[in-house]
Amino acid sequence: MTIAVACNLADGVVMGADSAITIHGAVETPTGKQEGIVKVYNDAEKLFQLYELSVGVVTYGVAQLNLRTIDSYIREFEHEHSPKEVREWSIQQFAKELWGFFNIRYRKAFTAVLEQKCEKPFDEIEPQKRPALGLMVGGFNPNEYLSELWDVIVHSQNAEDGVKQTRKPGDFGSSWRGQIEGVRRFHKGFSFEHLQSVIDVILKHFDVQMDQELEQKIKPIVGQAEYIIPWGGMPLQEGIDYVKFCLDIMIGQTKFVIGAPTCGGNVRIGVIQRDKGLRFVTETGFEMRTV
Repeated sequence: MTIAVACNLADGVVMGADSAITIHGAVETPTGKQEGIVKVYNDAEKLFQLYELSVGVVTYGVAQLNLRTIDSYIREFEHEHSPKEVREWSIQQFAKELWGFFNIRYRKAFTAVLEQKCEKPFDEIEPQKRPALGLMVGGFNPNEYLSELWDVIVHSQNAEDGVKQTRKPGDFGSSWRGQIEGVRRFHKGFSFEHLQSVIDVILKHFDVQMDQELEQKIKPIVGQAEYIIPWGGMPLQEGIDYVKFCLDIMIGQTKFVIGAPTCGGNVRIGVIQRDKGLRFVTETGFEMRTV
């Protein structure tokens, strides 16, 4: 899996991810076949610049398709489209083209396996039962001065469901994808699943139903636990520090709790600014490069 974070700010987009990829499958060993997580690599690329434009992509979920990395497919995508062709594309157009490109290859990689496992045609398998593969696409439209963010959900049923705008120009804030429970608990102050379990027990104990009036009474109480971040006016360097903080939360969580450390390795963080493309920050100090 992955922790991927994108932060849409007035001066641009900050995107980042860890560098661990988890290889699932079955391998023959001297003691027999081993299935499940067979390897975790800690130096994968998940953050990409498209051409030399002010557009960035960060990926999460499935780490490989047909034994190839997502990085290799991003370069194939670039090879299929000339810089001149894409120069006037909007961020939405990039998102749609990426969905179409990856969805074809995703189907090729998983159709046979999923149809055998689920015993029904691929198109009848619910997206939530398919291996997740997503991308966040951020940057600037041509001749626009404010950035935006889009989600590309490759494992969705169709492009209408798989390409969605998450942050419009001027909608400042952050989005998190992949393994996000630790980040979500930090922001919201609780676990959604645990809160729902507590509510279900209370409703069952008193033999009542959740109606609109009760829901409206609960929401403001729960909302008091949320940390509020003033995104408007946040400098890019603060955005870099925030993204690193979120990545470190999940890397630390998966390192110390029970289970494989599926977030880890060096973090990758990049800044997308108008007319400057995507610049990667240094791995020490996490400050923007001046080159």
